[in-house]
Amino acid sequence: MSTPDFYRSVCEKFGIGKATAFRAVRRVTYALYCLAPRVIQWPKHQHAIEVMNNFEKISGFPNVIGAIDGSHIRIRAPKIDSVSYINRKGDFPNDSHIIGDAAYPIHPHVMVPFRDNGFLTIPENNYNYCLSSTRMVIERAFGLLKMRFRMLLDCVPLLGIKHIAEFIIACCVLHHICMSKGDIMNNVLMHRCNERIGPFYENNSILGNEKEKEL
Repeated sequence: MSTPDFYRSVCEKFGIGKATAFRAVRRVTYALYCLAPRVIQWPKHQHAIEVMNNFEKISGFPNVIGAIDGSHIRIRAPKIDSVSYINRKGDFPNDSHIIGDAAYPIHPHVMVPFRDNGFLTIPENNYNYCLSSTRMVIERAFGLLKMRFRMLLDCVPLLGIKHIAEFIIACCVLHHICMSKGDIMNNVLMHRCNERIGPFYENNSILGNEKEKEL
C-alpha cells in the first residue's frame, strides 16, 4: 500500500504465490475498512469547536468544520457500470459549514466561491481569497495521503468497485492512525509528491470553473 509495487514484485520478494498475496491484502484491507467508523469520525461537541477555531485561524473564515474536494485515483475500468454510492450524513453543529470549490453548488451548509465574471466587488474578491486560502487544507490532506500510500498515485491493482473502495478507505484509516500518533510526513517528500500530483489540482480547478458555468 505504501509503495507502487504490484503483486508480482511483492510475491517474488517474499516467495509466495499471487493468490496468497491477494488474499492477504484483502483480509487486511477489509479489517481496516471495518474500523473506519471508529477511527474516522465527524467532529462533534468540543472537537467541532476546536476544528472551527483552527480553520478560522487560517484566514479568518468563520464556522468552517471541513473542506470538500475530489482527488483522482486511477482504477481499472469496471466491466459493469452500475455503482451505487452511499451518502453518509453528518450533523453541522453551531451553524457550521464545509467549503468547496466552484465544482460544487451552493448549499446552506456548503460555501463556494463567487463566480468570477470580471465584475466582482472588493468584498466578494476578499471572500473568494479567504475561502481559497482556507480550502487549501483539503489539497494538502490528499497530498499527504497519496505520499504515504504511493499505490494511490498509480493504478490500484484491484478489480471490483467494492474491493477498490475498501482499499482506499483502509489507506485513509491507517493514515489517520499515523497522524494521530504524530507520524508526520517529511516536508521534502511532501514537495516531491505535490510535484507529481500538482497538475491534477490545476486541471481540477479548470474543470470546477467550467462546472460552475454550467450550473
